[in-house]
Amino acid sequence: MKSPSELPVEVTRNILVSIQSLLWLDTNAQGAFWSTEKEWHCEMLDEIASLLEDHGLRPDDPDELDAMWNASLGDPRRGAAADREDNGAIKPDFVQRGK
Repeated sequence: MKSPSELPVEVTRNILVSIQSLLWLDTNAQGAFWSTEKEWHCEMLDEIASLLEDHGLRPDDPDELDAMWNASLGDPRRGAAADREDNGAIKPDFVQRGK
C-alpha cells in the first residue's frame, strides 16, 4: 500500500476531484450541476474504495496500515497527543458533512 504522500500532487488532485464529483455532481435533462442536496447511496463507498485501490491506496496488511499512519502523522504515543485519552485520533463525529 502506498502512503497518500507518495502520490504526485496531480494524481492526488484527480482523486479528490473524482470523489467530490461522485458526492456532489448531479445531472438532469439540462446537464450536470453541483448539488449539496445530492442523495448518496452505499454503492458510492464501493466506487470510492475502487478509486483508492486503483491508485495503490488499499491497505493489504493491518500492520502496514499502522506503520503508514505512524510515519505520516507521527506516532500518537509521543508528543502532544501522548497525554490525551484518545491518543489524538480523529473521531468520525469530528468531521461534519458539508462543513
